[in-house]
Amino acid sequence: MSGSARCNAAARKIIEEAPSPALSPELRKRVCETAVGIARAANYQNAGTVEFIFDAGEFYSLEMNTRLQVEHPVTEMITGIDLVAEQVYATAGRELGFAQSDIVSNGHAIEVRLYAEAPERGYVPTSGKVLLLEYPSGVRIDSGITQGQPITTAFDPMLAEIIAHSPTRTLATATANHALQGVILLGCETNPSFLARILADESFVRGQFHTGHLEENPHIAGGNSATGLPAFLASAALLTRQVRESADAVPALHASPGH
Repeated sequence: MSGSARCNAAARKIIEEAPSPALSPELRKRVCETAVGIARAANYQNAGTVEFIFDAGEFYSLEMNTRLQVEHPVTEMITGIDLVAEQVYATAGRELGFAQSDIVSNGHAIEVRLYAEAPERGYVPTSGKVLLLEYPSGVRIDSGITQGQPITTAFDPMLAEIIAHSPTRTLATATANHALQGVILLGCETNPSFLARILADESFVRGQFHTGHLEENPHIAGGNSATGLPAFLASAALLTRQVRESADAVPALHASPGH
């Protein structure tokens, strides 16, 4: 069972984690049994996602999606099960090779969504051409973009997911935060600094955030959207290379000595 940090202003999710820090083992069991009951009542036989909202010690059903959702990597990381493969196998009519009792949760996983947006300007989507793209090592990266690709506002602004898995929530948070410092994407404004501020926020650290947390704390969205020293150095290197390439293209700069 995973938990999500959602930004109401942007009307979408930003961070997912599993297991949810808001649920006790007993409550998590009840939620999972309810989800299974919903699928059985509908005679549903494939991978799917049942969503609940949790408030004041109770959970309430929101909807069921007959597909995997973007947050499925956090479940994969703590269970070791390839949900995409299992979905394909189920579609082909193959029985599951494991029972519910075989699934064991291992450690903690946190997923942050890299968006083409400017949080400090009301989460407006941004666009541009990906001039330079580098992802950090040591974490899982699910990316849908490549260097040289144009980013437009005609599509969902999510560019990639960065997923950290560690033995504890504290270590997973630190790993995800460190990974964000290594994201280099030039040519389109993105949100790594904003994600890092969420991870460092005291309410998130305590696991006490909620769907209205960002609206109640607008300072988290504010600030410089730059991605730090790595991005600055990469920008300088890219600019130097572009100047050199431009100079090489001017014949007058290649005249022989004495001319």
